[in-house]
Amino acid sequence: LKIQDLFVATTISSSDYMIGIMLSYLVFSLPGLFIYAVMGYIYRIFNPISSVVLLFAIICMLVATTSISFIIAGFLTHISILSIVLTIIPPIFYPYTYLPKYAIYLLAISPATPASVLMQGVIGLQPLQMSMAAILLAETVVYFLLARKFMHWREK
Repeated sequence: LKIQDLFVATTISSSDYMIGIMLSYLVFSLPGLFIYAVMGYIYRIFNPISSVVLLFAIICMLVATTSISFIIAGFLTHISILSIVLTIIPPIFYPYTYLPKYAIYLLAISPATPASVLMQGVIGLQPLQMSMAAILLAETVVYFLLARKFMHWREK
């Protein structure tokens, strides 16, 4: 909240504000990411390739989910159903192979789906679907641009 007070008091653009909020989310998440990295090292889950893909997925997820938050905040006041669709239904906590193939692509509207499918494949839990990397990158860019367009900002 303190960083938001700082941003509001300055003359920054909407993109700068979103990036600042994204970085504050990242700083807040660093302890958990550190523990996750240590556990991955101990259990030999990570190798150099999976670490690079994981970093890519984390950055895309950070940008995409923050952008979705700004898009939603601009349009909706109650987001309980939408939060379920974006966080519970995607195959984060279960193998994506449990879902029919068409469902994976329908759920890919949530950035959590392509990120989890990609990571499940990279660390060897499920077959690798590299198409999910392209989907994750594309939707990250689209969500960021939509957030910039629909964000309520004092410049408009």
